[in-house]
Amino acid sequence: MGIKNTPVVIFSNMRYDSIIESTSLFIARNLAKDTLVYYVGYPYTIKDYINNKNSDAFLKLKKSFFNTDDALIDTDIPNLKKLVLLLVASINFIPESEIFRQTLILI
Repeated sequence: MGIKNTPVVIFSNMRYDSIIESTSLFIARNLAKDTLVYYVGYPYTIKDYINNKNSDAFLKLKKSFFNTDDALIDTDIPNLKKLVLLLVASINFIPESEIFRQTLILI
């Protein structure tokens, strides 16, 4: 029976547009030959956005970060859809201090 023709969601610990193709993206691309695949990549942080806001990759995704209607993006493979998550705050935005240490403990 298998998963053929059954939609699949893959949560990855790498970004879709990463320089190195992750194993999860390789699997997603191959599964997309026979089934609909939603690829949820690793979220971008606010710091990533500030540091890379003029890069080609960010310019392609810019509207997806701020509008949930644009969060699901078609890819070069018809059955592979990329889901862009909202920007997240990295713990690195907190300066080294007691608050930073306490936050690390909570995470």
